[in-house]
Amino acid sequence: MKKTHNHIDPYKIISTCAWCGSKIPKGSEIFSIGAKVTSDIDLHNQGGRVIQVLLMQSRKTVNAIAPADNSQAKKAGNDLIFAICSQQCGGALKLALQEELNLISGQIQ
Repeated sequence: MKKTHNHIDPYKIISTCAWCGSKIPKGSEIFSIGAKVTSDIDLHNQGGRVIQVLLMQSRKTVNAIAPADNSQAKKAGNDLIFAICSQQCGGALKLALQEELNLISGQIQ
């Protein structure tokens, strides 16, 4: 998993599904997935910023928000938050993140 930094509007990220890229209509329910990153990924000073995450295994780039240090999401142990449009996209993203973690774990061992 590699991270890249671009100037992306965080409000657009909140209203766009990280997995399928669909616009989440105003007033619709927005789901989210929180994730921890491996120790080799440095998110120092990235709190409150949008980060693009390249999932090498699925060859897909997804947008995430790095929560601020004092946020509830960070206090709950999340290093990244992904906005998603449905439980189906959430399941697909969780699977892709787990595959990425498995790939990284295999490289470390």
